Amino acid sequence: MPTIKMHNLEGMHKTLHPNGYYTVYYPDHLFAWQQSGSVYYHRLKMENILGRYMNPDEHVHHKDGDPTNNSDNNLELVTYASHGSKHTTIPVRLCPQCKTSFKPDNHRIKCCSIKCSNLYRRLAERPSKEELQRLVWEKPTSQLAKKYGVSDNAVAKWCKRYGIEKPPRGYWS
Repeated sequence: MPTIKMHNLEGMHKTLHPNGYYTVYYPDHLFAWQQSGSVYYHRLKMENILGRYMNPDEHVHHKDGDPTNNSDNNLELVTYASHGSKHTTIPVRLCPQCKTSFKPDNHRIKCCSIKCSNLYRRLAERPSKEELQRLVWEKPTSQLAKKYGVSDNAVAKWCKRYGIEKPPRGYWS
């Protein structure tokens, strides 16, 4: 990019664009809009601070979120890729499993930990180890599966995970 002389911003007529940002008529600017010859005022301010044209992948971020506040200490040079994250705030959430408050890394995270996420995603509530130990000797696995709304293979996996010995094949015949 070529080195530029500082833009003389004094006396420039600013127009408030419908998107909330000020623009100025500056048709000689390298990045002026072709149809109107306008440039964002905050862009010119940042170029004055930098002493050069901004690169196409650089953006100006208004730290306080007010697009009309173009004071030097409110403007920050950011890349196109990082600019979106400046405008994203993720609220503190309540974990649906353990009911603790946490701040997620992104909008898709629902639970505070992998452990809570795994428990929350379960389709059926498992019986306790003691209850399952008693039930596998009282009813066939297929009946337990219907009771909990899972497959008989899921009940077998619960037993394996709890270390519970199931009745041998043919026990219920």
